[in-house]
Amino acid sequence: MKVSIITPLFNSENFIHETIHSVLSQTFEDWEWIIVDGGSIDESIDIVNKYVQKDNRIKLLINKNDKGPAHARYTGIKQAQGKYIAFLDADDIWNPEKLEQQVGEMESRNLGFTYTRCRELQKDNNYVSIVLPTNNSYTYRQYLRKRGIYALTVIIKKELLTDDIISIWNKDSFDDTLWWILVMKKGIKAVLIPQDLALYRLSDHQLSSRRGHTIKKVYSIYNYFDEINWVMRNVFFVSYLFNSAIRHFQLKLFPKVKISGLPQ
Repeated sequence: MKVSIITPLFNSENFIHETIHSVLSQTFEDWEWIIVDGGSIDESIDIVNKYVQKDNRIKLLINKNDKGPAHARYTGIKQAQGKYIAFLDADDIWNPEKLEQQVGEMESRNLGFTYTRCRELQKDNNYVSIVLPTNNSYTYRQYLRKRGIYALTVIIKKELLTDDIISIWNKDSFDDTLWWILVMKKGIKAVLIPQDLALYRLSDHQLSSRRGHTIKKVYSIYNYFDEINWVMRNVFFVSYLFNSAIRHFQLKLFPKVKISGLPQ
């Protein structure tokens, strides 16, 4: 098995069909998909089960001790058989060539941690943003200052996601950002595959869409690093705020692009 896809699921009946279609449409077919439900009370489980019965690469786990999306990812990773781990939320979408292009680059260049470009998708599926700003690569110190890696674009070697990293979770989200930083702290560079290969859906319930919550959580991440004194912690945080403001104005400055449909 080459790639294990990990998806937390919770009351996603409105969008999970589109997410499933984007995975089944992948031109790269050597994958397993582990979907971890955290107590859905809508039709999400029934929808996924219909696909489970049709494709044995799709597995549904019911996480009765749900502690949020990071815990769901942890649960999925522990069950994963793939060399690589890919992340996809239950309302996001991949382009059909996403896995093929990204895994191909990782294999040919012996890369352990990669991400791609992506766009924001409006809730009505009619408009997308410009390509979200990001860097060509990130090291540990760089990512403390500036973000730009979206979980739905990441593929990483499973061996890099050690227990000391993935056992850290918090019900309030942002654990994926902390995981990336902890991986980079071990000397691993995250490398951009410069293709626009994913759509990150904006929705009302996303914790990461709440600006005040985001700022508070970003600052709390620095508490995990004892070697960062309070002076540098504030330097990194101010740098983060400055870069986030630039990104915000870039997205506001350029108009949304109308699309005729989702990637096929």
